[in-house]
Amino acid sequence: MKVIQHVDVGVGGTSSISFTNIPQNYTDLFVVASLRNSGSNAHVLIGLNGSTSNFTERYISGYGSGQISSSTYARYVGNVGTSSYTANTFGSTSIYITNYASSGYKSILGESVGENNSTTDWAFAFSGNLWSQTAAITSLQLTNESAATILEYSSATLYGILKGTDGTTTVS
Repeated sequence: MKVIQHVDVGVGGTSSISFTNIPQNYTDLFVVASLRNSGSNAHVLIGLNGSTSNFTERYISGYGSGQISSSTYARYVGNVGTSSYTANTFGSTSIYITNYASSGYKSILGESVGENNSTTDWAFAFSGNLWSQTAAITSLQLTNESAATILEYSSATLYGILKGTDGTTTVS
């Protein structure tokens, strides 16, 4: 794994976190993010190459005393801390994209936890997305479903993962 880009959100926040000019010499991409937003909706959405269409998705989430499974939120990859969550807490999200430079459709796995001192918090979420486009991924955007501001001190890191010469994934 090698860091490609890192984003720290500064004073005033931002509407999205973007990774651009993604090099095409890795096998897979991995994003790790620590996020909090100003709104009341906790959903993190992904965009690829500026596109928000041609996504299909399935997710499962657990909260307080229950769980939910759905395919309602195309592009959903996780949760963030929101203005209604415990002060100064951030959600953690990781996103894995396989074969991002290939000419095939792109599979996206998201997992997250929303940190909050509440019995009804969204404790975890796992999502699987398919982006039905054949273009290589050259940019990636993270936004909130409610277009809320991503707050200061949020951060995200994009990693490239190389396949070893023996056909297995190695960390270097």
